[in-house]
Amino acid sequence: GADSFSAANKKAELNAVRASFAQWQSVPGTILRFEEGGLIGSGADVNTTDHTNVVFWAKQSTLVNGGMDDIRGLAGFTITRFSDDHTLFEADIVLNGVEYQWLTDLTDTTTAHPFIEATVLHEIGHLLGLDHSPLGGGAMIAPGDLGLSAQLGLSSDEVAAMRHLYPQTSLVS
Repeated sequence: GADSFSAANKKAELNAVRASFAQWQSVPGTILRFEEGGLIGSGADVNTTDHTNVVFWAKQSTLVNGGMDDIRGLAGFTITRFSDDHTLFEADIVLNGVEYQWLTDLTDTTTAHPFIEATVLHEIGHLLGLDHSPLGGGAMIAPGDLGLSAQLGLSSDEVAAMRHLYPQTSLVS
């Protein structure tokens, strides 16, 4: 949103979020497409009935979703709403700006802070219907590491999952 984590690094933070969506969208053989709808104002919260998918930093409290969910100790959290036939109605991604400072610089070797692109990449995986992977590398490994990690890129399993879940119709037999 317009209320990114830090005013001084806003452009890099927004670009990291955009790059995360671009990684998922670039999976070949899928219909995955994301469209940026603009920036939201400060004070955003999770709302799974407003037909708007948002990515935002919680900066005042770790309580989100009208106080129903506590993200304490989590770098990011995704709340989704699916229909009975598993159609995604909407998803909101909240990043914990209360307990964490955030990194955008690939040359920063700090391991005490989450790297925006890795965290958002992981949360988009949840948005797309994936759960945590107990082993291997890639975006969905859990728990995620702070700093730069293997979560910065998609694994071959994640690419295969997207091709299965969101195939181009010309590829479906």
